[in-house]
Amino acid sequence: MSPAVGDRSPAVVRAGGNRLALWRGLWRGELRPELDPACLERIARGHAAVSRAAAGARAVYGLNTGFGKLALVRIPADRLAELVGRRVLDPLLRRYIGGWLDAQILNGVDGVPTKAGACQGSVLSPLLANVYLHEVDRLLVARKLALVRYADNLLICCRRKAEAEEAMAVADEALAAWSLRLNEHKTRIVHFDQGFAWLGHFMLRGECFRI
Repeated sequence: MSPAVGDRSPAVVRAGGNRLALWRGLWRGELRPELDPACLERIARGHAAVSRAAAGARAVYGLNTGFGKLALVRIPADRLAELVGRRVLDPLLRRYIGGWLDAQILNGVDGVPTKAGACQGSVLSPLLANVYLHEVDRLLVARKLALVRYADNLLICCRRKAEAEEAMAVADEALAAWSLRLNEHKTRIVHFDQGFAWLGHFMLRGECFRI
């Protein structure tokens, strides 16, 4: 039986550098997870940026986009391995991840095995995708863009339409640097007065409605 929540030792989960022992303790219910304050600060900044943009009297344009059909995009294994190596310090966990990425999948059509990689639907894919897409975030933040990303859904807030058009070009360039592309069917520039759907919610002016 796991200890009561109040009796568990706190375990600070950081953006990088978490050891395998921490994840084991969380999985077994022996530890109580707490987010690193630095993570909370970043979440708060993203929330504040969208709130200020929506509540202000000035015109606000949003660039609402996805990154294309990621299921059809093969993330370069060497680049992903390098990024994982920077963030995962535990050598045993690195070996587990490497073994997962190198696993062979038998193609039932032609019988030719291929490497699994960060394939869609695997339990590691969301985590590995975020490790990879974080590098895209860094490029966009370096260009002073106000952005919020959840998985492969990206929202960039701008004051003017011309700024939103420039932001779209910057986002396309940043994604291309990491072998990704914008989804032309999901990407559009929209005014907050028009409203738009994002992650199961409808944003309209300064309000948000669950769909």
